[in-house]
Amino acid sequence: MKSVQGYLSLGSNLGDRRANLESAIARLQNRGVRVAAVSPVFRTPALLLPDSPPSWNMPYFNCALKIETELSPDELLRAAKTIESEMGRDFSLRWAPRPIDIDILTFGDMRVESETLRIPHLEKYFDRDAVSWIGGGAPEYGGGHMPVFMGIINATPDSFSGDGTGGDCEKFAAAFERMERELVGIIDIGAESTRPGAAALTPSEELERLAPVFDFLRGYKFGRLRPLLSADTYHYETARAAIENGFDIINDVGALSDERMLDILADAKHARYVLTHSLSVPPKKDLIVEGDPVAALKNFLDAKMELFAKRNIAPERIFFDPGLGFGKDPYQSFAILNALKEFQNYGVRILVGHSRKSFLNALNESTPSRDADTLALSMKLAPFADVLRVHTPVEHQNALLAFRMVDN
Repeated sequence: MKSVQGYLSLGSNLGDRRANLESAIARLQNRGVRVAAVSPVFRTPALLLPDSPPSWNMPYFNCALKIETELSPDELLRAAKTIESEMGRDFSLRWAPRPIDIDILTFGDMRVESETLRIPHLEKYFDRDAVSWIGGGAPEYGGGHMPVFMGIINATPDSFSGDGTGGDCEKFAAAFERMERELVGIIDIGAESTRPGAAALTPSEELERLAPVFDFLRGYKFGRLRPLLSADTYHYETARAAIENGFDIINDVGALSDERMLDILADAKHARYVLTHSLSVPPKKDLIVEGDPVAALKNFLDAKMELFAKRNIAPERIFFDPGLGFGKDPYQSFAILNALKEFQNYGVRILVGHSRKSFLNALNESTPSRDADTLALSMKLAPFADVLRVHTPVEHQNALLAFRMVDN
């Protein structure tokens, strides 16, 4: 049989869930399955029958694999069941907790309907979200939609939120290792503060700050469940160096102020780009969007999408960040959040960077860190955003799982 591309779903809710996913990927590769891409990992409640024991509701780690194989669908199913058995799955009890569960979601354009196999098999909301991350269609927004959390590491001495690691390599390593260990989907690393009044860096100064970061990441031993790495920069030179050092995303608060960013995307076909709406970097208190902020953002996005189209840069490689706090007053920022659904028809992913932003002062000035407000907004935005950029991604992942465990 000729090689066929497809998607698999992996899930584990018993034992060391991360190790189980890693082991299953390795075992698939040893059985004639080439794993081309791995999605971020989503934490979800177990899907159970109404009469299942409450103790079975053990949270899952789920991810999707993009694969290529010369196996037939039946041969792939047998390989999957063999792996499940080898890893200790008990087939005598349906819906019971398991070390590993492997499902064939799609297999080329084949349709299979038998007693043992049904393809395509994309009923689970988190499967559809996971597959969309590795090239298998668009996300489906709504109550079951699962966002990916982007963890922030400020390699700066003057971070607005006071958590910058500066030149402290041990502090940076500790922050990074915690996020990687907890399977945070995207880790965003920046070396220049964009807080109001911050001093701008030259590209060479920014690269000097990032040099030990690049060294650290080159020596880091990633598994197959590797986070996407994002470089928070508006400098072309830094963005180019980041891509050359294995980064996957350019997070550009400059909104293509240097259109050479398009050259990077045209050259590095795997790279993704965060387009942030901003009027100035750093933001200026007296420079605010005039009129309807939602209309202004749509006009901005229309113009930028034309630039991407001219360079044949697909919309699915773009994240749109409405730039809360960058040229918007607090009430405009909330108006934008209430209209988030209106940006979903552009074919881009929606990224919201609301964490600890000053617009939250409109709610309560007595909580300087604004973490509680950030967390509450994240739970509300989860069905409508693809990425939530936050300072405490591990806590956010845990909170969203708890939120989803109570289904009423």
